[in-house]
Amino acid sequence: MSLPDNIIVTSCQTGQRVCARIVSLYRNSAQKKIDSVWWGKLNDLTGPRDRREPDEHWDWATIADQCGVHGGWCKGAETPDGHIQGAIAYTANSRSLLEPGTASLYIAYVATAPWNRGWLVDRPMYRGTGGRLILYASLHSYMLGLKGRVRLSALSSQNTIDFYNSIGFTRLDDNEDSTINMELSADKAMAWFEREGILS
Repeated sequence: MSLPDNIIVTSCQTGQRVCARIVSLYRNSAQKKIDSVWWGKLNDLTGPRDRREPDEHWDWATIADQCGVHGGWCKGAETPDGHIQGAIAYTANSRSLLEPGTASLYIAYVATAPWNRGWLVDRPMYRGTGGRLILYASLHSYMLGLKGRVRLSALSSQNTIDFYNSIGFTRLDDNEDSTINMELSADKAMAWFEREGILS
């Protein structure tokens, strides 16, 4: 068994399912396809905005570099138009907080392209990218022998917490930087795989 080469996202305009290719991101590709595009394109669509997004300062070129140094992975979901619709960076050197004594994959960064965020644009382009990238990471966790366990620190907004709860993540403790530790247990990962028809 190998990791899938793509994920399926949904076009918000047509409702059609679109195949987004999973691509490895390195410094140059992350800079070219995310850092130089995401927020500039959003500003072209919306004009001046009242507030900045919490991830707007993320430098994906540096994130991709750090992943390489620490033996992690930085992946993007690229649609046929050549745009990266979402990105994720994770490592496999973490410990489970829910199941002490076991290892877990740790998602350091995950984001969807700003033009896919309904609170930023009137007509988002794609939906489902973030969840599909997290499912991809959980499947990678399973293939690494970590039973699908995934841990992350989420922003403390209720919408974000509700999203992770809907997938099966458990809310744990709060961090000093106002993020919240959340974890997908092995049992919840397997239940998610079953719902998606994976491994059956």
